[in-house]
Amino acid sequence: MAGAGRSTAAKELEDLGWFVVDNLPPELVDDVVDLVDRSRGRRQPVAVVVDTRAGAFFETLQEHLALGIPSRRTTLVYLEAGDDVLVRRQEAARRPHPLQGSGRLLDGIRRERAVMASLRGDADLVVDTTSLNVHQLKNRISRALGAPERLRLQVTVVSFGFKYGIPVDSDLVADMRFLPNPYWVPELREQTGRDAEVADYVKGRPEAQTFLERYVPVVEVLAEGYLREGKRFMTVAIGCTGGKHRSVAMTEEITAHLQALGLEARATHRDLGRDALRQVAGSLSAVVTVADNGGSSGRLREEFGSLPPGDLRMALAALCGDDDWGQTWARLLQHRFDSEGEMHGHAVGNLLIVALWELLDDQVAGLEWVGRLLGAQGRVLPMSLTPLDITAEVDGPPGSEPRRVRGQVQVATAPGTVRSVALDPPDPDACPEAVAAVLEADWVVLGPGSWYSSVIPHLLVPDLRDAVVRSGARRLVNLNLVAQAGETDGLDPVGHLDALVRHAPDLRLDVVVADRTSVDEPSRLEARARELGARLELADVARPGAPGQHDPDRLARAYAELLGAT
Repeated sequence: MAGAGRSTAAKELEDLGWFVVDNLPPELVDDVVDLVDRSRGRRQPVAVVVDTRAGAFFETLQEHLALGIPSRRTTLVYLEAGDDVLVRRQEAARRPHPLQGSGRLLDGIRRERAVMASLRGDADLVVDTTSLNVHQLKNRISRALGAPERLRLQVTVVSFGFKYGIPVDSDLVADMRFLPNPYWVPELREQTGRDAEVADYVKGRPEAQTFLERYVPVVEVLAEGYLREGKRFMTVAIGCTGGKHRSVAMTEEITAHLQALGLEARATHRDLGRDALRQVAGSLSAVVTVADNGGSSGRLREEFGSLPPGDLRMALAALCGDDDWGQTWARLLQHRFDSEGEMHGHAVGNLLIVALWELLDDQVAGLEWVGRLLGAQGRVLPMSLTPLDITAEVDGPPGSEPRRVRGQVQVATAPGTVRSVALDPPDPDACPEAVAAVLEADWVVLGPGSWYSSVIPHLLVPDLRDAVVRSGARRLVNLNLVAQAGETDGLDPVGHLDALVRHAPDLRLDVVVADRTSVDEPSRLEARARELGARLELADVARPGAPGQHDPDRLARAYAELLGAT
């Protein structure tokens, strides 16, 4: 019935791996099932959502259900709710009932219930959603129609550096700065938490073992609760100062413990490899997206109408020196208030940046003052002086209509295949200083990073894109090592280049850098790079034993050779 939770049930079935078609005429069901089987090369469960919107087609539904579908077992699920609840839901949606006509909303609901009566009698499962919330309905559907292996929670354990900010998609955050820092041990400083010597140093501490014994069971209990409430993903963030030693070692260990408990867990390391360019560039300008709409940045943006400062703050922290001065100010910049009041969650650096913008009435000058205070080894510039939103067209399962996703984080994590991205407002003015920096540069480096939500948006600002195209600088694209889950699933290295060119058809390149072990078809990638005017440089830039992670020292050496640094 309309308002009984049809859309929620359909989305849950999609998450469970079903091919879902909404409002399909019954006469086409057999053809769709056959098409799905042939296109996927396997039998995939198919759900057809039908209601009285189908009009005359709806009248033939029972006839087709009686005939059945060859080689398929059919299950009829009927969703209903009490009249008063359906009225409230329809009014909240501000949509007329499909059978309401010129009468009252309640008249339409009662007509629908009468039309549906015989169908309800034939249903294999009747779900009354009167007293169910969204999570309870999803849980009911998943337990009735989901394969057991589909009902598992996917846990991502991510290491990060507090100097670069807490991951915005974190569900849980743990701070490893209570452990001794291997950075201060000369023979361990250049290694990471994935190296055995560093891992043994970190995990060998009694307090590290105590933490693991107490924290892992907490994650296990929360995972069970998340799954019970209908959540399919959990992100556990493990932080230290720079995201290189303690957090990396503990992330690996926590992941291993969760896997031993039977959870579907994987480790990833966000901040390994951040400082490669800083090591080799004599003068570095970082041009940063200004589309963050969540957390402290989103609140300041809404209240003051300012640029969202979060990504700019993180770039400034990344350029801080490694001495005590730089690290102390980086920690202050990233410090977040923890309170019961309005200051809760705000980062000191965000407040400092916005305050300087108000004081100076100049975004670029404000960032330069912060950079001076931090002793930043480079310059941070916004790509536009206008607050922006990123939107994306995302393809769902075959046969479904693309949907529009809005927001930087939402684009980065949306399930499905990103077809294209755009900015809102479209064609914003570029930051003049950013354009000048590109025109004066010797090299312009694009990537690595979140392809659709971080790299490509720079090419959607017309003046900035024109500067990249017209600049006398050499243009280098550093390809990601692997596709990013939820954003570039299915994109191989050639696909990453194609995505750039789709959004900037006049872009020509000079060098494409890719890791040797991440390219399955080097001749194909080389041919595509050559079509764009570039030579392909295959280098060993991946972190050994760390899928998807660049090695900062290896990448720095590759950059030094390519950029002519010594």
